[in-house]
Amino acid sequence: MKSISPVAKSGTEGPLLRLTEQLSAPAAGLSPIERQAAELLTKLPVPGPLSPQAQNRIGETLAQPPGTSVGWLIGGGLGLAAVVAAATLLVPRMTGHPADNLPVQSSQPSSAAEPIAPAIPIVPAPAVAIAPVQPLQPSSASEPLRAGPRPARKHLGTTGSKPSSMEPADPSSLPVPTAAPPAEESALALESRLLGLALRELRQTRDAKQALIRLDEYASRFPSGLLKEEAQAARVDALMVLGRRQDALVLLDQATFTRLPRGGELTVLRGELRAASGRCRDALPDFAASVEASSTAEVAERGLYGQAMCRAHLGDLSGAEIDLRAYLARFPSGRFRASAQTTLRNLSATP
Repeated sequence: MKSISPVAKSGTEGPLLRLTEQLSAPAAGLSPIERQAAELLTKLPVPGPLSPQAQNRIGETLAQPPGTSVGWLIGGGLGLAAVVAAATLLVPRMTGHPADNLPVQSSQPSSAAEPIAPAIPIVPAPAVAIAPVQPLQPSSASEPLRAGPRPARKHLGTTGSKPSSMEPADPSSLPVPTAAPPAEESALALESRLLGLALRELRQTRDAKQALIRLDEYASRFPSGLLKEEAQAARVDALMVLGRRQDALVLLDQATFTRLPRGGELTVLRGELRAASGRCRDALPDFAASVEASSTAEVAERGLYGQAMCRAHLGDLSGAEIDLRAYLARFPSGRFRASAQTTLRNLSATP
């Protein structure tokens, strides 16, 4: 920016005016840039006065010997010289133009104002020699630089003795799976399967005739099977459903069911069928076995009532009366309660 000096304009010495003061002077002759700078300076806040502590620090700094300031200037000059030398070497390489071709701009003002002499003499800094950077050279002039060997990569498509897992294998070379022969069904498994089919026909589909067909097949294949008693019990149930009571009695006379959990039920059924066919003497042992404490309540009730009826039919009135009173005491709301009371009254009225 062009410097303004009242001394240069008027030719006479006088107090220097600030740029902001020249803004208000009509004959200042400021350029547009100077006037804009002066307007900006007027908007800055006015600094306050320095504190006594700051004034003391300034005085102590001014009172220091010149050597300290000279040393600082020397160090700063050395650093500046090093930066200039490095810039001189690097700028031509980056731009491709020599550094000496750059135009040098003068920082001195065009005015003939007298320069102010420095209070402290400045000692020029010694030039610092910086070795130029040498480019990298190969180990031999005739041998150029070569890159190191690259690791070999394995490709799936390369041919080799081992086929790739991604390629389909030859179907002719694959082993042919052989179907294992089915394990032979054991006799017990086949026996259980046939008996299960018969029980399903009897209890789920309620087809007693089809159940008897299944049981006939079982009897023909396993006449002495391990599940023979279970098969005979199922046959008795099928015959009773069909109303073939005599056939059921024939089967019950020939079979024993002591091993089965429902053995007591089949025993009392046999006694009832024997009594109904006029065989009360054969039925009494079956009823007596059913009255035991180990029997269920339903089996014991049927056995005690059947025993009383058989004794009364055989003429043992005292024994029949005892059984009927025991029945009414043990089963006061039993299924045979009305018949037991009627029979007991008739026995009491008999002389």
